[in-house]
Amino acid sequence: VNAKGLAYTAVLAIAAYSFLLIKMPEHTMHQMQMTHHFIGMWINFVISAIVIAFVIGTLNSTLRAREATISRTREQQLRHEQLLTLDGAAAQVTHQLATPIANLQLLFEELQEQQADDPIVQEMAKPLAQCKEQLAHFRSLSNALRTGETQQVISAKTLQNTIQDAMTLHFPEQSLQWLNDAPDCSILSDAMLLPAILNLLQNAVSANNHNQQHNIEAKWQIDEQILSLSLRDFGQGFSEQQMASLGGQLMPSSDGMGMAVMLSNVTLERLNGSLTLSNHPQQGAIAMVSLKIV
Repeated sequence: VNAKGLAYTAVLAIAAYSFLLIKMPEHTMHQMQMTHHFIGMWINFVISAIVIAFVIGTLNSTLRAREATISRTREQQLRHEQLLTLDGAAAQVTHQLATPIANLQLLFEELQEQQADDPIVQEMAKPLAQCKEQLAHFRSLSNALRTGETQQVISAKTLQNTIQDAMTLHFPEQSLQWLNDAPDCSILSDAMLLPAILNLLQNAVSANNHNQQHNIEAKWQIDEQILSLSLRDFGQGFSEQQMASLGGQLMPSSDGMGMAVMLSNVTLERLNGSLTLSNHPQQGAIAMVSLKIV
């Protein structure tokens, strides 16, 4: 029963009782001297109807709020279980890759000594260095998350520079255009904030590549004590199914969009922030990262 239907029922009951009192024969009132008694009964009925409607409405709202809380808790628990599974799988894969990469590094060093001028050998240096760097970063990140010493306060300008450097390193073929400068404020960050934003940028790059575009727009906004960073691509935008499910659960996707967005959403929630996805009215999609100003 919603509040509007409950109010209509109470008003209808009071109106019916009032109509019955008005239409009561006058000779009954005068003969039995029951006028004040009937009016008192009417007042008692009105008060009772209002109290009952208020109590039922309050109980209904409380039950709905509790059901919504239980539903959110169930979804969070399911998402945390999925994240634990992904974390275990990622740690296992990283551990298994460490030894082969170390062996490849030894073979590369031997090839470099024997055929130092070979261009193919020279090209192997960069991807191997990237693999070693990523493994070292993952180990340091895991250690920081395990000890819990990850959160720190950084300025928006520092975050902008870090994002720009990471974008230039990982996606040199794409152009990240800042529509305005970073505001003079600070936010709460941890070791997973930059990877979370990079996940969104990777999705934007993938959308651009599918649409033969090479530009991503970034814009800062401040609303009271909330700092927001919007990232707009020029792809085909989100479908209705993606808009309804992205960020809340794992979704099957050939590009990994469901997992990346969910991980980004969880990271922002841990920092008391939020992630909002929408389609641009002209072209592309917008990922809005919102964080509290400290």
